[in-house]
Amino acid sequence: MKYMVFHVSKDRSSAELLQEYDAFKPASKMAKEKRAALDPEKGDSIKVIHAKDVLEGERMVKEFRQPSWPVEEWE
Repeated sequence: MKYMVFHVSKDRSSAELLQEYDAFKPASKMAKEKRAALDPEKGDSIKVIHAKDVLEGERMVKEFRQPSWPVEEWE
């Protein structure tokens, strides 16, 4: 499995593969550099995904996932 860095549009309709890595550390470094260069007004994001292939990685970054913990409101 590879670590992939994607540029994801604000509405998650498109995901562009920027680079694939064998290790997490260089993928994380590249993602941090790309995030620093993003225009905050545009709302796009940079994601690091661990997936077996590009198609699975694209699917993972485009889908909306609920948080894994329950959110409770306290008074």
